[in-house]
Amino acid sequence: MNNYLFLISSIIIPKDVSFIACDSFENCNILTINGYIGTYAETYAKENDFEFIAIDKTILTGDANQDGIIDVNDVTYLQMHIAGNKNTDGSALIDETNKQLFDCVDMNKDGKLSVADVTALQIYISNNNQKIK
Repeated sequence: MNNYLFLISSIIIPKDVSFIACDSFENCNILTINGYIGTYAETYAKENDFEFIAIDKTILTGDANQDGIIDVNDVTYLQMHIAGNKNTDGSALIDETNKQLFDCVDMNKDGKLSVADVTALQIYISNNNQKIK
């Protein structure tokens, strides 16, 4: 019997998948599961500590509050998150474990959310408004 080692770092799981065997990716230490929000793929990724990237939702650069509009409300939301404000359920305003969201609000790409990102977001909004006029 041949033993094969497969190195899978990323996989796309379709919407209609409703079951994944628990040992399907047991030898994949670093795996990104790309799938649709609210599907079994997302559940499986979270339950097995795999990174999950939603492919049905694109987060715009700087859209801290995820309303699809980049404006001063995102600046305020990011400031509130940095200050430690929470959602009504006690969770963080910005889910920093969501890599796609984190990367879109980590404006200076230093791996942490800080006042520097707030400033960079303000400049980003200002520059984009000038281009629109």
